[in-house]
Amino acid sequence: MQRAAVWSVVLVLAAVVGQGFSQGDDGGKEPARRLPNFYSKVGLRQSQRDTIYGIQDKYAEQIEDLIRQVEEVRHKRDAEIEMVLNDEQRIELKKLRTEAAAAKVKPRKSSAEAKPATEAKPATAAE
Repeated sequence: MQRAAVWSVVLVLAAVVGQGFSQGDDGGKEPARRLPNFYSKVGLRQSQRDTIYGIQDKYAEQIEDLIRQVEEVRHKRDAEIEMVLNDEQRIELKKLRTEAAAAKVKPRKSSAEAKPATEAKPATAAE
């Protein structure tokens, strides 16, 4: 039963993320409003948009709480899984994670620094 409840929360969160709800703080401005997918294509009146935004606002705090709960459960799960490893494996895991994180932030070459592609010679009539 508990597993089903966790999966239900995960599915709700996936739907929320998929619909593009704004989660960031933009320095005191009103958060960017987004309609659920395809709603903008059905000819909504402004009053309908406002009602939808109100509904989104009504559930926003509850959704944020559920997201935090899922993150806490994931953290607890990952810590428990890591305890299965021996010390040597934990050290190797930490090394792999560090390398992966470093690879993500590695600066990419700018287009000016990149090697130019070899140019194909135009075909001639003799070929």
